[in-house]
Amino acid sequence: MKRIRSIIILFIVIFLSSFEVLAQDSVYSLNKYQKESLDTIIKGYKENNTQEGFITAGTVLNKEKKNQAIMIKYSNSGEIIWIYTHPTTEDEELTGVTYTYQNNQIDGYLLLIRKAEKTFLLKVDLKGILCWEKELDSYYKKIIITKNDNKEPINYILIGNHEKTAIIDTYNLDLDRIDRKEYPKEDYETTFNDIAIVQENQFAIILNKQNKEEKEEKEEVLWLVKLETNEIIELDNSLNKYLNSQVLSVEDGFILYGITNEVKLKKGEASYYIIKYNKEGIIEWESIGDIPINIKEPIKIKNKNDQFFVLYENADNSKEVIVLNQDGTYSQKIKKISNNYYTFNNFYVKGKNLYFVGEIHCAAEDDCIYDTSSLFLVSDEDKVIEVEDNTSTGILIGIGLFIIVIVGIIIKKRSSH
Repeated sequence: MKRIRSIIILFIVIFLSSFEVLAQDSVYSLNKYQKESLDTIIKGYKENNTQEGFITAGTVLNKEKKNQAIMIKYSNSGEIIWIYTHPTTEDEELTGVTYTYQNNQIDGYLLLIRKAEKTFLLKVDLKGILCWEKELDSYYKKIIITKNDNKEPINYILIGNHEKTAIIDTYNLDLDRIDRKEYPKEDYETTFNDIAIVQENQFAIILNKQNKEEKEEKEEVLWLVKLETNEIIELDNSLNKYLNSQVLSVEDGFILYGITNEVKLKKGEASYYIIKYNKEGIIEWESIGDIPINIKEPIKIKNKNDQFFVLYENADNSKEVIVLNQDGTYSQKIKKISNNYYTFNNFYVKGKNLYFVGEIHCAAEDDCIYDTSSLFLVSDEDKVIEVEDNTSTGILIGIGLFIIVIVGIIIKKRSSH
């Protein structure tokens, strides 16, 4: 009889342990700094290339009233594992985060930090300890890593500016610069804004260019750049009609997205736009203001499970996430958060959960317990991101409960004898 009870307990433990349990709508704040703002969230790792939790990064205001770069590692359930803050005596800005590699395995994190007109690269290991720091000779805005068809890392690509000229620099995995491409236009000053990998040595780039003499309004354009041949294909030279344009890599090309005023909902309101390009730079589809939403702030998009997840803030300060199909058509709205104190700078999709990073704002001291604070929010609603068919899960639960009931009846009958 004791043996049967032990089997029941073991079954329940194994059965329940197969489900990930997360707090619903939980907010995790450091509450250690006067001002905290996180805008990056990526996968966290531990030794042997094993994924563990999340890395968030951004800036905090330290005791000397200086903006200071910060990186925080959270567990999957939102517990802080470690915090790294970069010592500084002057204001700095964290402009990029990616991974470092040793023998094709992730062994740390690479931070791109700007101070005044200087840029620094830092390596922090998987335990949050600073390994090294080096100063670079140009101002960089973003860092990405290229990989081959086997998903092995090849080089780092940094975009930025040097003496008012847009540059793309290639660094090897040891962080030595091995190539520089400059993109001056006659009579123009150029500035890179964003970059996305299209395929090896080919990138989609958003940049501004301005006439040196006339100083007319900056013209924002979209280029397809091939590094090996230094070929430039101008895909769109009229991005000024949009706001906050960004590019995002997808499996068979890239998307251009942002905010558009072309669709007028009410006075001063706008909606989103998404344009899908293939690897040759040809438009496959576009979704411009197809859904009547009133966007206030720049949007963020993630591509997961053959769907696009779109995060935006409405004119009434509510935050929403909608899902679009792979062809840009509307699928569903999966989350609305009406708390006006939250600002979401970025998010991450994992399984049935949404992880947000950003800030908490309070209109007055009595409105909430923090003045201004970072947040880490986990959403775990049943209807959130139901991408998979959960029929099998329901069957498993039914079978599990049925087995428990049957075994209980057997125990009861044996006890009565």
